[in-house]
Amino acid sequence: MNIINIPLGLTKNLRNLDLSFNSLTGIIPQDLLSPMNLQFLDLTSNKLEGPVPTNLSINLIRLRLGDNALNGSITSVSFGSLQSLTYLELDQNQLSGPIPSELGKCQNLALLNLAQNKLSGVIPVELGDISNHQVLSLQSNNLVGDIPSNISQLNRLQKLNMSWNSLNGSIPSSIASLKNLTNLNLQGNKLSGQIPPNISNLNLLLELQLGGNQLGGVIPAMPLSLQIALNLSHNLFEGPIPITLSRLTSLDVLDLSYNRFSGQIPDFLTKMGGLTRLVLSNNQLSGVRPEFGSFVIVETNGNRDLINPSPISENNEEKGTTFSSTIVLLFVLGGFVFGMFATICIWYVVFKEVAQK
Repeated sequence: MNIINIPLGLTKNLRNLDLSFNSLTGIIPQDLLSPMNLQFLDLTSNKLEGPVPTNLSINLIRLRLGDNALNGSITSVSFGSLQSLTYLELDQNQLSGPIPSELGKCQNLALLNLAQNKLSGVIPVELGDISNHQVLSLQSNNLVGDIPSNISQLNRLQKLNMSWNSLNGSIPSSIASLKNLTNLNLQGNKLSGQIPPNISNLNLLLELQLGGNQLGGVIPAMPLSLQIALNLSHNLFEGPIPITLSRLTSLDVLDLSYNRFSGQIPDFLTKMGGLTRLVLSNNQLSGVRPEFGSFVIVETNGNRDLINPSPISENNEEKGTTFSSTIVLLFVLGGFVFGMFATICIWYVVFKEVAQK
């Protein structure tokens, strides 16, 4: 398309408008989102700047403005009247200020994506009132304060990402009430205390990211459903690696690096059939590292007292093969040199006899 700026009155008679993945510039016209007939608007991945228009059609169902250069606050946007809004994506912009508590009135909101902005302040408790919520993405902002305990009211929530903020306090035990949760990402915050003991109640959880916090204490039993990853790195865990982790037979990635785990690496880790990557770097582990299958990437650097196994049989076999190959090569080269020498001698004798005649 050759459009540079969005013309005025474009949505006057439209129900759906998709101008995503272009090179549109300038600001979003104030009248673009206000026509009552408008239901779907997608301006994702352009070069738009300026504020989000404040007057929105009450019939909007899906609004996608992510991956632009929009700025300013969104507190003045009239979200409270958007009872039909199902998808709201404002991610990857430069929006600042607090998250509007008015969003809690959008009862049909299934997806809210405000990630990768400059939003600040606390997470409004009103977000716990959105009964149809399935995906909540607030990562990579400047949010502070506690994780609201009433987030447990989001009974349909499947993906929760609050990573890379400055959230503090503890992980509320009520989070284990989110029975439909499949992905939980709280890494890169300032959370402290223990992992809730009832975390194993999340029977559908596939991924748990808690790295980069100040968590410590006893590591509780984890959900047996974990498959994608369990990340507890960059925390304050100490003592032996708990045997309860052996139950995670379907787990793909286990990251326990940058903690204070001590003692030997338990053999049960070698029997976790789903593992493809195990990260134990920068702990206080000791003893001989057990041998893992060739399909498992194991990282153990930064453990001063850890001894890597010596693959004696493999080395001997390799040395024997190398020695045999060397002997054969020497015989071949010797035969070649001898043959050349004999040929030269014969030619020399023949040439001398011919010359004498």
